[in-house]
Amino acid sequence: VLAVVALGCLAVLAVAQYAQSLRFPGNPLEHPAWHYVRALVGPVDGAASVTPEQTRADIILWSPLLAFVVALHLFNRPREAFRLMSFLSHLVMGVAAISLCQFLFAPMTVGFETKTAYIGSLTGFYVNRNSAGTFFGLGIVINVGLLIFYLQDSSLAAFTRKIFTPERLTRAEKTTLYLLIGVLIEVLALAATQSRGATVSLFVGLVCLAWLFSRGTRSRRRRHGRLVRFALIVSLMSIVAVVVAQEVIYRLGAQSVDQARLCTYVSTVRAVWDNWPRGSGFGSFADV
Repeated sequence: VLAVVALGCLAVLAVAQYAQSLRFPGNPLEHPAWHYVRALVGPVDGAASVTPEQTRADIILWSPLLAFVVALHLFNRPREAFRLMSFLSHLVMGVAAISLCQFLFAPMTVGFETKTAYIGSLTGFYVNRNSAGTFFGLGIVINVGLLIFYLQDSSLAAFTRKIFTPERLTRAEKTTLYLLIGVLIEVLALAATQSRGATVSLFVGLVCLAWLFSRGTRSRRRRHGRLVRFALIVSLMSIVAVVVAQEVIYRLGAQSVDQARLCTYVSTVRAVWDNWPRGSGFGSFADV
């Protein structure tokens, strides 16, 4: 049912975006900017979007939502969803490990090309360090959720005693150990990106994850156990982050507010105010 609802929302959004790009005489949804265009260049058909060609081309940007809908349909049962989370966990761990190796041995490259921006920051397979940081942060949230799942029926004390003797670990405990190593790798990768936004977003995501797990059980004792495990994992991550993310902490505390971003926020509010309520067309932000 959820996949059908999501697919319906996707279809409505895509059709609405395409309708914004249609140009024909007497368009009742025509943006007022087309009156000024006709005053300058003569008769021209208007559209709801000020950049109709760009709006039509940007329909492809809904593909991530389409991928989400497909995932909802293909992994619509708890066991299948758990397999998907495990696959994503391994994917992010692998990308983080490769990115760290590339950053250590070839810091001036991104993929197979020479890096021209964000010199000194890990970007992995991305050009922007904030995108890389968001990717690693998402992997950390997934891994922490899986860690809580694997630790909910085991004793932390027993797991700690056996952690240095892998032959005594059960299959679930071995998976827990691998997840812990993966979290450490992803925290190192996130710290190396020096992304302030991704770091702050990560802790917001962890708070939301703690809230979800606290609501997931009715037993007060079980809820308390989950929260204790979650607090221990987050504490470990925080210690590692403080040790390795000195540059991020410096940028958060010492650098002034980015004036260019403030100007962007002000421009966004002004664009919404000037084009309320029908907007100016999907993908037209740079022009308005």
